[in-house]
Amino acid sequence: MKKKIVSFFLFVFIGFPFFQAFPQFSGDEEVMMAFRYPAVGSYYISSILNDQTKQTYLPVTELFNLFQIVYQPDIKNFTIKGNYLSPANPFIINLSAMEIQLGGKVFPITPDDFRIGEMDFYLTPAIFEKVFSLIFTVNIDYLTLTLLTEKKLPVQEKQERESLRSKMSVQQNQENLPLLYNRKRKII
Repeated sequence: MKKKIVSFFLFVFIGFPFFQAFPQFSGDEEVMMAFRYPAVGSYYISSILNDQTKQTYLPVTELFNLFQIVYQPDIKNFTIKGNYLSPANPFIINLSAMEIQLGGKVFPITPDDFRIGEMDFYLTPAIFEKVFSLIFTVNIDYLTLTLLTEKKLPVQEKQERESLRSKMSVQQNQENLPLLYNRKRKII
């Protein structure tokens, strides 16, 4: 019984600080940011914030889902493959090789440019801007995320098509069809 108590105290005083000294990502913590974009709406995005460097990492697949960008993740090889804005513009995010390919261009990345989370792969806003021309602005004080881009995202194109369809259907329903006999309506 004494051996168990002694071993427990040894673990608490010696072993516990040892395990705390090696966190998975020192200084990284997950934060929820409010993201609002007209074509998407308002969402909360889970991001990673490094307390020491004040660097923010944004989730790749979560954002691509919102923007309706076609992609295929490969968890075993730490890659995401897909088409960016058109089938003629394929991309590969290869975190194990530390490079991103878009079209025919190759963009090298460093270990400080990405994080691998439990549910997603995370990239810095600078990488999103350099590779995909998606300019994200992060406000850490208010935990907000905004996006500026000159390119039309697939979600915007879909929204425009739906609005054109609804306008066309309204116009077809309101079309003035001639009557065979004129009607004279009286107000009673």
